[in-house]
Amino acid sequence: MRALAPLAGIIASTALAQPVDTIALYGRVYVLAEYVAVDGGADPAPRRGRVTNQASMLGVRGIEQLAPGLAAWFQIETGFPPDSTPAVFANRNSAVGLNGTWGTLMAGRWDSTFEQTQVGIVDPFSDQGLPDITGAAVNQGNFARRQQNVVQYWSPAWQGLQVKVGYAANEGRTAAANPFDCGASILYLDERAYLAFAYEKHVDQAGAVAAAGVDETGYGAAASYRFERLKLSGQVGAYRRTGAATQRSFMLGFEWYPFAATGARTALIGIYQRSYRGAPLAAPVQPACILWGAGIRHSLSRRTFLIAEYARVDNREGNLCNFGSNPVAIDERQSLSGWGVGIRTVF
Repeated sequence: MRALAPLAGIIASTALAQPVDTIALYGRVYVLAEYVAVDGGADPAPRRGRVTNQASMLGVRGIEQLAPGLAAWFQIETGFPPDSTPAVFANRNSAVGLNGTWGTLMAGRWDSTFEQTQVGIVDPFSDQGLPDITGAAVNQGNFARRQQNVVQYWSPAWQGLQVKVGYAANEGRTAAANPFDCGASILYLDERAYLAFAYEKHVDQAGAVAAAGVDETGYGAAASYRFERLKLSGQVGAYRRTGAATQRSFMLGFEWYPFAATGARTALIGIYQRSYRGAPLAAPVQPACILWGAGIRHSLSRRTFLIAEYARVDNREGNLCNFGSNPVAIDERQSLSGWGVGIRTVF
């Protein structure tokens, strides 16, 4: 949901009776200074400091009213690392589409319907930082895809319910393999509660690599509930690859504002994740890992916050899990820990 909230705001203008044409520039700059360590295993890595980009991006979006209840919209979004060499232009959520009373139809490059409903929206770290949800859950991010060559349809919301379906075309087809993705989700959202179920299938693929005869299937359920000062969230998933044991994972998180009564804008956040299995059926040992993290986030304004965070990853078997953002190379049964402090601002 990282880019959907702003997009939803701009296409909502289609409900206006008078024609509205809007073009807006937006973005986010988010950087952490970190100190990370890798322990255990046959070859522990030296401790190191680093400066990491956390999904900084720049985008432009627009909408053109075509008729009452019908509009055309576009979005072009580019990720860029403030700490190193710039990335490729328009490498994030970029698409063109139509929006009306019947819903939204778009084509381009976009987060999968699984990612939209199971990842950042329930992660207290917003799918950014050392402890984020893709470190151990969501098949280590394999089902948190930004799909290329995608067509998606989002139904209008009705009583808080919405359905999303997507198809990523088989442009990479060869004589041996026909790789494509398809998926769907259904969600419920109101002022306090969120609940979503999602399905996604990767045909002729093993991770990001085309592989004839290998399919991946994922099922996920995510939920959150906001009390007066506390938000609890969770996600559970099952992921199966041809010839491998079904991998299962879950995430539990919280976001707590202990001083809200005094007007303070400081939140304590935490996350716990566990993942196990997923290796080939013939493997002598199936991987298992735990990730937990904690942080404190202080909002300086509605646009800018400071954050300090800690993450610990324990690979009890294998090397399945890593930091959620900016992982490091690890060997079998190695564990990781890291501290980070940073600042994020949006515009």
